[in-house]
Amino acid sequence: MLPLSDNNFNLSKELDRIQKILKRNNPNALMGRSMTFEKGILIVIIFFALGLFVIPQTVSLFEGEHFWYSIEGGYGSKCLKCHADIYEELNQSAYHDTIDGVSGFSGNECYSCHRANLTITYANGSLDQPGREAHAASSISCTYCHFNASNPFNAPVAGGFGMTGLANDTGTEAAHRGFVLSSANGSISGSSLLLNASEACIACHTPVEITINFSVPTQFDITVRNSVSGSNSQWNVESIVATNLTVFLEEKK
Repeated sequence: MLPLSDNNFNLSKELDRIQKILKRNNPNALMGRSMTFEKGILIVIIFFALGLFVIPQTVSLFEGEHFWYSIEGGYGSKCLKCHADIYEELNQSAYHDTIDGVSGFSGNECYSCHRANLTITYANGSLDQPGREAHAASSISCTYCHFNASNPFNAPVAGGFGMTGLANDTGTEAAHRGFVLSSANGSISGSSLLLNASEACIACHTPVEITINFSVPTQFDITVRNSVSGSNSQWNVESIVATNLTVFLEEKK
């Protein structure tokens, strides 16, 4: 029996005494108990350490989840919560900072651009109106404004490709007309990634990296035929065919 009533009782000494007794009687059992005890302590420490990291994240995950935003107006600044990288790009650009009617970037430009298409019905809680073609925002093509002389922002029109509908916009001499048209009609691989001709616009007007494989002919086969009429002889070029194509890799960074 442990002398519980002894005022001089020392728990540490008593534990040492019990360990010595157990060791004399069954040292292997004592070792097993000691290892089990140490494993238990280790497991407790691991769970405690995980709790220090997991519990605060769990609290942060649910904090503020019942504070709701309205999407009827002035919602654009909330877009920055997920699209801060896009905001930084726009903030360093000299363009599109007034499409919300105010100079400088605030995030409301997101709302103005991605709800510019007035043919789309967006969700409106105030009117009890569910969204149809889109809920809060829609994908927008560069051409919605820049190939449209009556665009809602009075943006400059990118004529010269024969795609604006303007009477004098023929695009017959445009070096990159084929590139723009192919992007617009989806006739080349990957040209359906973005709407209309946006791939071509982004390729030229932004610092996005571009890799181009130019297939260039290094030989032409020309067929010439001589036509004789009476005493007259005339040489006519019937065909010119580019052959022996060589691929050159060009990278825009």
